[in-house]
Amino acid sequence: MPTTPLDPEDALDLLGIDDAGDDKSGQDVLDVEFPPINPVKPGATPSAAAFTTAVDADLKNKLAAAQKAKEKAEAEKATAERALKTAQDRTRVLETDLATARAAGAGRGTDAGIVKERDALRAEVEHLRAQVAGRGGKVSLSSLPGEDEEAAPLPKEGQLEQVPYGRILVRMLRDHFTGRLAFKTGTAKREVYFEDGAPVAYSSSEPGERLGRVLVTQGRITEEQYLAAARAMVERGAKLTEALLEMGAIDADRLQNEQRQLTRDQIISGFALTQGSYVLETGKTPPDEVGRFEFKAGEIYLQGYRKYVPESEIKALYSSIKDAYVRPRSEFSTFRPHLGMDQDDERILKMLGEAYTVEEAVDRSGVAAERGARLLGALKLLGLISEWKPGVAEFEARLKAEKLRQAEEALALKQKLQEREEQLFNEVQKTLQRIEASIKDVARNVGTGGGGGGGGGSAGAADMRAATPSARKDASPAIPAASNNAPPPQPSPPASEPVVDAVAGEDGPGHEKYKEGMRQAAAGRLDEAETALREAVRLDATRPAYLTALARVLLANPRYERAGTLPVVRSLLDRAQALAPGDAEVSALLQRIQQEMG
Repeated sequence: MPTTPLDPEDALDLLGIDDAGDDKSGQDVLDVEFPPINPVKPGATPSAAAFTTAVDADLKNKLAAAQKAKEKAEAEKATAERALKTAQDRTRVLETDLATARAAGAGRGTDAGIVKERDALRAEVEHLRAQVAGRGGKVSLSSLPGEDEEAAPLPKEGQLEQVPYGRILVRMLRDHFTGRLAFKTGTAKREVYFEDGAPVAYSSSEPGERLGRVLVTQGRITEEQYLAAARAMVERGAKLTEALLEMGAIDADRLQNEQRQLTRDQIISGFALTQGSYVLETGKTPPDEVGRFEFKAGEIYLQGYRKYVPESEIKALYSSIKDAYVRPRSEFSTFRPHLGMDQDDERILKMLGEAYTVEEAVDRSGVAAERGARLLGALKLLGLISEWKPGVAEFEARLKAEKLRQAEEALALKQKLQEREEQLFNEVQKTLQRIEASIKDVARNVGTGGGGGGGGGSAGAADMRAATPSARKDASPAIPAASNNAPPPQPSPPASEPVVDAVAGEDGPGHEKYKEGMRQAAAGRLDEAETALREAVRLDATRPAYLTALARVLLANPRYERAGTLPVVRSLLDRAQALAPGDAEVSALLQRIQQEMG
């Protein structure tokens, strides 16, 4: 295709653009390709009438092609609308079948089959919606969950498959919700508490990585301190935090910060959930034993989206928006101080405001595509960015900004090269100085050895040998051997005879408390059973049955950490075995605990 060199000023004049602020240096020349309407043979000179006829014919051809393309697009849209309706109807039927199957307690195979077909249909519905909207099968940023799709009221209960965790949290923020979000995944139950839309507390039925173990992993406390505090939880019923503070293992401020960090991580871990049910309860407040903290928006929403949203979803998001122009909304300035964004994030957003597509902004900022997509996905979830169409002024500003950046980069590179050149020159100078000094030393030594006689040379050599490390090593004083006259270790005194086992059924000062503890344990009230059995042991610590029963209740109580429970249980069983060495139940249970403790 032939090209016509065109000066930038002439091109801007043809386009009706004012070039008052452009660079007049004449160094930048554009090569603009103008496809000929009807190529003219070399040497021929077309007449005005022929030229007009060619233009009219070309315009008519383009108009006819455009009309055909429009009719084809309308036909495809109608087909897509029919397919969309069919897919939506089938999806509703599957939702009903799935609810019926779950209510009837159908097997996992049936449930999984319905879910798989439903998910496939959902993807097809989104694809067809994109076709109907004329997006060529791509999902634009505006179609993602955001402020425009949150107008409908959020159901008080539902499934995470239909309303993702992240969208629930954002809705709580916009509605200034105060209360509890309880959700269940499998057998695990989790609760997030909100005040005026912000998450402030978390609790879970899962053992998980509790605070004590997290502190050990991070090196805040030692394993021995953790076990001692965990043992105090079981022995005295104290909180782990109270025990750690009493021991002086950690100061109050550090402990508060660690609790806050753990709570934050637990809240944002919900972004990884893809299945389960949820229930919203207005007005519910966190229990006294649950820590309450204040979090910035970026700590929960931005970090949660970055850390836990599946990679496949992020890749699909980036593929769909990489050619779009996106920029922050007016509300962004209010949220900005609370998002905790770093320099990489700021570079991306600055590029987006300079008429760059998402892909261009991410590439020029030097940030990985996945990281950029996670940032934009989180900001969209919060309703803080939207698509826009840059105009001529924005593109002109972009070109000038690129020239300025290139000049700054060239200057920085030049300075770096100069610094490197100076560094190399200094290193060469130092090397030459060392070589020159070595030559002088050799010349001086040779002159001294030749003119000073053998005695002087021998003395100098002796002085040098005395200064060497080997000489100093040989001259070190000998260390006397350890004495072998220490008395041999004395044998340990023989163990005392075991106390005869006492029958638990006999009357005694702790018998009533023992019976009460057994009744509470049988009813599943482990805390009450523990209280009664502790009192029974306190009243009479010579009954193996009391000790064994308390050990079993402590093992069964889920509110204690296993690492703190095992040492206490072993101590109780050791005492019980000493009282009743022939008790098979005590021996078997003690052996099991020893194996678990390693």
